[in-house]
Amino acid sequence: MDNSQERKYKVKWNIKRNESEVAENSLRLLKISEVSKILGISKRTVYNYVKEGKLPCVKLSNRALRFKETDLMKLISERTITYEPSEKTDFIAKRVLEKILKRG
Repeated sequence: MDNSQERKYKVKWNIKRNESEVAENSLRLLKISEVSKILGISKRTVYNYVKEGKLPCVKLSNRALRFKETDLMKLISERTITYEPSEKTDFIAKRVLEKILKRG
């Protein structure tokens, strides 16, 4: 096998491996204790999220719930906020900085 064929094979293998990793992660089921640790909330709050429809789950039995890792990541990304300072906070920061610089 020459170098170009070898490189093509490696690229194809990497693509397939990445696809299988994605599929594997989407099938990974988490216990409620794992979800509560990841989110930093109580188990009761996780149950409330399920009841309110905020977090989908897989019901294995009457007592066993599992959560897809992809659903958990979706919840996290939906609730991620970015802070953009307003003109007022910029003005206040500027005044504070000016006072500090005047004091020397």
